[in-house]
Amino acid sequence: KYNISLQVMPWLETTIRYTMVQDLLYSNDPGFSGDTKYTDKGIDLKFRLWQEGKYLPETSIGLRDFGGTGLFDGEFIAATKRYENFDFTLGVGWGYLGTRNNISNPFCKISDGYCTRPSDYKGSGGMVDYERWFKGPAALFGGVEYQTPWQPLRFKVEYDSNDYSGDFPVYRGGVDMTPATPWNFGALYRLGNWGDARVSYQRGNSVALGLTLRTNFNEMKAHWLDEPKPEPRPTAYASNDQQVDWDTVIGELKTNAGYDNVMIEQSGATVTIIGEQTKYRDRQEAQQRAAGVLANHLPKSIDTYKIVETKQHLPLTTATVNANDFKRIAVEQPLDQSETDAIAMSGVSKPVNSTVVRDDFDRWDYSISPTLAQSIGSAESFYLYEIGLDAGAELWATRNLNLSGTVHLNIVDNYDKFNYIVPPDGTDVPRVRTLFRAYVSDNTLWVKNLQATWFQEFGNGFYGQVYG
Repeated sequence: KYNISLQVMPWLETTIRYTMVQDLLYSNDPGFSGDTKYTDKGIDLKFRLWQEGKYLPETSIGLRDFGGTGLFDGEFIAATKRYENFDFTLGVGWGYLGTRNNISNPFCKISDGYCTRPSDYKGSGGMVDYERWFKGPAALFGGVEYQTPWQPLRFKVEYDSNDYSGDFPVYRGGVDMTPATPWNFGALYRLGNWGDARVSYQRGNSVALGLTLRTNFNEMKAHWLDEPKPEPRPTAYASNDQQVDWDTVIGELKTNAGYDNVMIEQSGATVTIIGEQTKYRDRQEAQQRAAGVLANHLPKSIDTYKIVETKQHLPLTTATVNANDFKRIAVEQPLDQSETDAIAMSGVSKPVNSTVVRDDFDRWDYSISPTLAQSIGSAESFYLYEIGLDAGAELWATRNLNLSGTVHLNIVDNYDKFNYIVPPDGTDVPRVRTLFRAYVSDNTLWVKNLQATWFQEFGNGFYGQVYG
């Protein structure tokens, strides 16, 4: 069994699960699935109704395998209460969790329709069969967890509400899954904040091993080793007659402020930098860094900086920096002002009578990257994969026309197991991703894509592109 669970909200837990039924093959036709085991995919939801209080237990309601073929579908209502080092759970289950039928279904008192559970499912599976929910036999289940004095170790004992008489291997393969006892015993060892290892003795005749890996997205942080923000210094301001090292300016704008493919224009006392932001999501952070770079390199006679941010060489925003105010605030650091007070956003406009003093337009770029294509739960193999390399390149013929392409090298794969063919009677669904096998099996090297794109700015915030 493979499970992935995600608690997206404090009151909601979601699970997607694959179960490989070892006693059954995927199909009765060896030419179709070979010796691949039967695989079932299920989706679970668990909702918290209310939290645990001093006397009130925490109570949840859950749906298991609610959108599949119904092999493991079930519903439950469970209450949990902690007392010192013990955690007690008691619940009632239906469907897969109610086959022991040790209590009468309480919903039968509401309607006779809840007394029997439909055994069929909609279509070919994958649909929500809400008509089955909370119907048919019901059973009590429960358990106790004990936290030992040794912090990593916990013990569990539980009463199982499933007698396994309705399991798929039983009614399809004739496999005997009769439990010797409804009691299960287990131990869980905490490996740290990242996982648990567990072992259990179940049904009086089975041993189970398990490993859980986990993380908390709220606690995951990127380790950002960033350069400090440039600090404007009065002694560093260039004199009016000093020659500016534009190559150094462009280099610092890229590494410190994150502006790439920079063009620098000058019109009188105004210097405009035009470039694509590739480093900072916070636009103000990038603008302050760029203004700091310019303040340390441009002559005192330049009193205005303009920072035009582009995408695909099309202008998106313009920030106008009052150079003198920016330097004063950066040096004096008054309590009632920040560097952003010297920066104003304005509409995109082209400089008038400007001179291009430096253009770092990079027409050519290339990349090489590993790729992984994969499919899970196929008939021929539970896991199909293809590992390869993408070699990509792009050329800007002009600032509006981009030519790009990618060549793919297949290194290793097992897609030769994938033997699906189009049915000869013409009843097949139009194929999409299944054609991938034809590329992988018959080729080692192929062109993945080849494209020409024209980008255009229409003004007033409107942009367009056309590609082939």
